[in-house]
Amino acid sequence: MTRNLCVVMLAAAPILASGCSSGDETVSAPPEVAAPAVAPPLAEQVRVEEVAVYQGVKSVLVAGGEIPKKLNAPVIAGRPAFVRVHVRPIGKTRPTLSGEMRVKRAGKEDLVLRDVVGKRVVLELDEEHLYETLNFEIPAEDMTADASFSLRVGTSLDAADLLTYPADGGAMPFGAKTTSNTLRVKFVPISYEEEGTPLLPELEKDLAFYRDTLYSMYPVATVDASIRAPFRWGAKVEPDGDGWGELLQGLMQLRRADKAPRDVYYIGVFTPKATLDEFCRNGGCVLGIAPQAQERDVNLRIALVLGYRNRGSAGTLAQELAHAMGRMHAPCGRPDAIDPDFPYGGGGIGVWGYDLLTKEWKNPGARLRDFMSYCSPVWISDYTWSGLFERMDVLTQQQAALDAANGGSGAPAPAARTMQTFMVGRDGKVSAGGSIEDLEGPHGGDTLPVTYESSSGVTLSSTQGYVRKIAGIGGSIVVAPEAPAAAARARVGRTVTDLRSKLSIAPR
Repeated sequence: MTRNLCVVMLAAAPILASGCSSGDETVSAPPEVAAPAVAPPLAEQVRVEEVAVYQGVKSVLVAGGEIPKKLNAPVIAGRPAFVRVHVRPIGKTRPTLSGEMRVKRAGKEDLVLRDVVGKRVVLELDEEHLYETLNFEIPAEDMTADASFSLRVGTSLDAADLLTYPADGGAMPFGAKTTSNTLRVKFVPISYEEEGTPLLPELEKDLAFYRDTLYSMYPVATVDASIRAPFRWGAKVEPDGDGWGELLQGLMQLRRADKAPRDVYYIGVFTPKATLDEFCRNGGCVLGIAPQAQERDVNLRIALVLGYRNRGSAGTLAQELAHAMGRMHAPCGRPDAIDPDFPYGGGGIGVWGYDLLTKEWKNPGARLRDFMSYCSPVWISDYTWSGLFERMDVLTQQQAALDAANGGSGAPAPAARTMQTFMVGRDGKVSAGGSIEDLEGPHGGDTLPVTYESSSGVTLSSTQGYVRKIAGIGGSIVVAPEAPAAAARARVGRTVTDLRSKLSIAPR
């Protein structure tokens, strides 16, 4: 009888295999076990694609991983900021990341802000979703002119492998501006009589609304808003625009009589009827007007608005003040005087916005229009934001130069000179307005020939007048050098007007 034997060999060498079989036995090597894959450094997996500051509009500090040569909109010192950081994958990995922003200011400890919710990186950012960005909120007091920032990003902020930005371990400046920090506005309640009944807007009740409106949409750190004593006006003001120009002239004269500082805007507020519906009962009506002032037009820093609170009153206030800062209309709603350089079709806002007071995000694709248009709902574009900043920058410099010169610590400031104004109605009719002041130096805009004549028609002098369009009523204000003492009339373009009946308002 034959036996199949199973023999187990014990030896010092490791046992490779054991078992029984009825035939030839083979011994095979174990399968190779792959070594664990080593993940590449985080800096090879992701990069900082975009850093944007939201203070009203989106200001892009980093785009496509690069620093733009010029910001699309200025960052304002002393104004809170919501900062969003988009970290983009380089390869196929999609890690979940946390982030830390360190804000540096001279003489202060670093402000350390963290977003540890865990954000999965995405190729294309959808700004509607905050969970696609690392988010940091910087208080107003920490957004100083010298503030800079650095970033640390990782799967955990305690991880050994972190992505840093800037890569050299330094800090990137926000570049926050200080020259538009304070918007100074004096609201003028206009005492207007309707059929013997005086109507006066309730500015004390609405002042906070006006201040918040301007703060939300203007590139400023603070709005210094005050209320002047009432200004009495007896002439008729009609819904279709008749009488508005004369009232604007009165406000212009009032500003001069008050000797207002150069950086203060006067905004007249009036209620010509008990309600807006009553005033506009025959259809569309004028809601506000302002001259499109140039930077040297000191006494044209004025605007007029109705004093009724409604859905569109915030946009009207913002727009009329912006006209007084030289801004033209955005192309929506068929306004006149459209800005040919406005960059967004249909008067859109172009970039995402953010309301610092309500914490609401403003989607440029949600039918929002720039408040310089005649459409609604409204917000502000980065284009208008930048334009307002530039004008406020100029005004701040003008006032600072005057203050320094008066204090004996600076060079002479641009001198003011007395100028004659003319009101040109939408029908072309010309009437002589009051005298105002502007600053010496070059003036921009269209011009009209102005000739001063004696009562017998003898030409005394000829000059050029600067045309300042009045948005909303289709007329304009012409500002020309002062008339000779013997002048009795003026020829503005081809129209003659009497100088002896020009408007003049004494301080009151």
